[in-house]
Amino acid sequence: MNHLDLNMRLVFLGDVHGLLDKALEMLIPLCPDAVIQVGDLGVWPNSKNIDSASKRHQGAGDFSEYYTGNKILPVPIYFTHGNHEDQQWLQQRNMTWLIPNLFYISVGVIELAGIKIAFIGGNHGLPKKIKHIQPDGVNKLLNLEFNILVSHECCYGQPVKVGRPQKDLPGSHLLTELVKIKKPVFHFCGHYHQYLDICTDDTHSIVLNSVPHQNCYYIMDVPDKIQ
Repeated sequence: MNHLDLNMRLVFLGDVHGLLDKALEMLIPLCPDAVIQVGDLGVWPNSKNIDSASKRHQGAGDFSEYYTGNKILPVPIYFTHGNHEDQQWLQQRNMTWLIPNLFYISVGVIELAGIKIAFIGGNHGLPKKIKHIQPDGVNKLLNLEFNILVSHECCYGQPVKVGRPQKDLPGSHLLTELVKIKKPVFHFCGHYHQYLDICTDDTHSIVLNSVPHQNCYYIMDVPDKIQ
């Protein structure tokens, strides 16, 4: 999954939750060469498997129309998993082309326009559940080189607002350590359906809003923006 064109427009996209048609309505006018999505794309090949939260909200969404070939994605999309996907189906398909123009990376690094982009899926929680960030995945990325980190969850303690009381601050300690050690130029994530833009000396962290809301995407023209 390498693309060696050094002039390329990447668009980083927040949670989609199956609203692929709406996402594409927003994306196509931006003329992206590739889309990088932060998880909760809404991958439900079989609508019978959707989780309870998805049933209460948007349902299975549009993915099945693309999976069956009734619709075709017009632009390459690279994504990791969130906590609302068919986890059992995806866990066997890391670094895999799923359907035309859709590539899944659970944990790993790809190269686009000479930029190395790392992915790690899942939200914060007990690592025994496959929808949560796995320590083995973080350890794998510690041994790889990358310029940009894409995760579903944010780093621990970032000032995102959560909808219900919890004992601790939101975010992942594992991701915090990964960002602290590897110092990527950018870190993109989602999960919280809101937008935050946080700059430190080492890393520009962007929490993307969800589709179709304002600030649900970030345009990066490379190589200019990464330098």
